[in-house]
Amino acid sequence: WTYGESSRSLSNNGTVGGLADTAILDSNPNHTPSIFGDAYIHHGFRWQNGVKTDLGALPGSNSSSVFWITDQGLAVGESGNGAADPLTGWNEDRAVLWKDGQIIDLGTLGGYESQADSINRRGQIIGFAANSVPDSLPSPLGSPGYGTQQRAFMWYDGVMHDLGTLGGPDSIALLMNERGQVSGWSYVDSTNNATTGVPTIDSFIWSNGTMIDLGDFGGTITYIQWLSQHGEIVGQSNLVGDQLFHPYLWSKGMLRDLGTLGGDFGNALWVNEAGVVVGWATNQNNQALLAFVWEDGEMTSLGALGTDPCSIAWANNDRGDIVGSSSAECNFAGNMSDEHAFLWKNGKMYDLNNLIPAGGNLTLVEPHYINERGEITGNGVLP
Repeated sequence: WTYGESSRSLSNNGTVGGLADTAILDSNPNHTPSIFGDAYIHHGFRWQNGVKTDLGALPGSNSSSVFWITDQGLAVGESGNGAADPLTGWNEDRAVLWKDGQIIDLGTLGGYESQADSINRRGQIIGFAANSVPDSLPSPLGSPGYGTQQRAFMWYDGVMHDLGTLGGPDSIALLMNERGQVSGWSYVDSTNNATTGVPTIDSFIWSNGTMIDLGDFGGTITYIQWLSQHGEIVGQSNLVGDQLFHPYLWSKGMLRDLGTLGGDFGNALWVNEAGVVVGWATNQNNQALLAFVWEDGEMTSLGALGTDPCSIAWANNDRGDIVGSSSAECNFAGNMSDEHAFLWKNGKMYDLNNLIPAGGNLTLVEPHYINERGEITGNGVLP
């Protein structure tokens, strides 16, 4: 499996990072359930020049995952450590760095758990970690939480630094660029909203020691999906009442509603270095959700493959290539076998399954990343 959305699974030199099942059965009752829904331990891996390397996990019988990989082959993510979190009962997960064949536990901010989400060439690492201050709120990620405050961090020179919040108790850092700018989500207070049941969640950009609120469209949830090297951010933001949400672009201090394809919903998933945004939006009467490209103030539908009614654009590169999924069903959380991965290039959409050698039994369904060489990574399903 390779992660998409707010992660980097493919470097510009063709190195892939992800996670895969081992042959080891998970016998620890305190372990969190496998993302694959099976009983096997999974490990983060690095794939390079046709060779897959098991990156391992922290000592013991533990699972691990890679969320970000660099052109230099450094990888960050999380690993179990074999201990039970006394506040949650689950196995403790720790932010980790894989470097020079070693796995390094980055620690926490005084609590029991952490996760690393991104690393840049400077060796700065960002993510989120528990401190020791009791906190009953769920995580801004939607999970139950750690039992203590969950804070965005930056790790460098062997020390984890708390980046603070937008006013509430919890924050998470998901993305960082080579300039050291960080983006993520934060509670703005501790008061639960009637519409969502949790405090208001706003997105932020952290730069040179200052955390800036990106703003919102009147609702109480604003999520980020990607941060460019130029400091532009895309995602989705709820409208007043939290029943509808639109895609946005934050650039040079301004939050811009990108609109939809005539419907009520949309999400911007990627922005390249030219400021071209891709994602999905619903059409009139919300009959279907369709992949879009937004450029110079105009949103254009990319359509779908064949007679498929729906599609999603996951990512684009600086050459203008776009990858996404086309589906016979509009519920992309449903039957993945109904999805086909596509490449949109020079105004035309291609089914990636028609571009691979015949005789394979893998259906390519979700292409999550395309690098500047035009290489694509993602996930597929067997018959």
